[in-house]
Amino acid sequence: MLMLKNKTILILNSLFCLLSLVILIDFVWPGKVIHDEVLDVITEKQKSYNAAQNHHYSYRAVTNKHEFWVSKEFSRSNWESEKIEYSVSTLFKEVNWYQLRTSESKSFYSLRIVSGAVIPLLALLVIFISFQFKKKLEVLIFVFYVLLILDLVFLIL
Repeated sequence: MLMLKNKTILILNSLFCLLSLVILIDFVWPGKVIHDEVLDVITEKQKSYNAAQNHHYSYRAVTNKHEFWVSKEFSRSNWESEKIEYSVSTLFKEVNWYQLRTSESKSFYSLRIVSGAVIPLLALLVIFISFQFKKKLEVLIFVFYVLLILDLVFLIL
């Protein structure tokens, strides 16, 4: 019985490590670079019940081919008269980075960094620590299983 449990845990850990690697590779891989123009930047007021006045703003750039989240600084820049360059991931078709053609630095939306790099890396780290050092981290591993599944759903939708 113990042997079957260990084998099941090993298979689950392997599957979730593979899922983490797929998400991570999709984020790191260059993808398709698109040169386009920004048609509009939409400002949305998001309601949240916290100490920060119960709302915040989020910004989406609309191009001919895609619509994606951008930073506040980008929304306030002079995007009307410039072309934009951005990279679309191969597998999940998410925008990994964007920049104005005149800008020298690429910008990354923070939610994309968390969903594409932070969650998969932390999941791999926790699974590795549990496996390598024989630590009892079942609850933490389960939390990262759930986070990875939710991350996958977020990336697919």
